[in-house]
Amino acid sequence: HPFMTRTGWKSMAPEATLAETGNFSVGELKVGDEVLRLEAAKKRDKPMIVAGEFVPTPTVEVSIETEFSELRSITPHEKDPLTMVYNLKLDGNHTYFANKYLVHNK
Repeated sequence: HPFMTRTGWKSMAPEATLAETGNFSVGELKVGDEVLRLEAAKKRDKPMIVAGEFVPTPTVEVSIETEFSELRSITPHEKDPLTMVYNLKLDGNHTYFANKYLVHNK
């Protein structure tokens, strides 16, 4: 998956990202790149006022704090080729935090 860096989206294999998506060109992710990391996420319930009274609602406000963090190493790890993996299909901007890093779903 491409990672958000200070200079834009980058992946370990930019050619593979482009081949898989057909239109998403990214740079190559390298040691020293600064990647966007989730530092904190805070949720606050947003009650409604009904007939002059506060009532609980399922509405919440979420705020996030992020920070760029230098990528210090890239180490390949061998995994069982039968390991189940998933690719999320998302609406909107197709991004989410995975292990606290902002990634694109390809």
